[in-house]
Amino acid sequence: MEIVQWIVILLAIAFIFSRFMPAKGVENIKSSDAKQKMKDRNIQFIDVRTLGSLKQRIESRLRISLYPIWQAKQSN
Repeated sequence: MEIVQWIVILLAIAFIFSRFMPAKGVENIKSSDAKQKMKDRNIQFIDVRTLGSLKQRIESRLRISLYPIWQAKQSN
């Protein structure tokens, strides 16, 4: 029974370890490397942000860009 327990423990450790490993073919790069690779037409970048994250980013940019207009209207 002791050997079966060790096999189960080793399989569990191997499974947990495999979850932390990056997927095959996925390469993590720095932003400076990404800027250079964006010039290459043979490389495809995929945006993995959620729709909520994207909307939040757009709304925050709109808030920042409209603030001077709002402030000018308030001073008049």
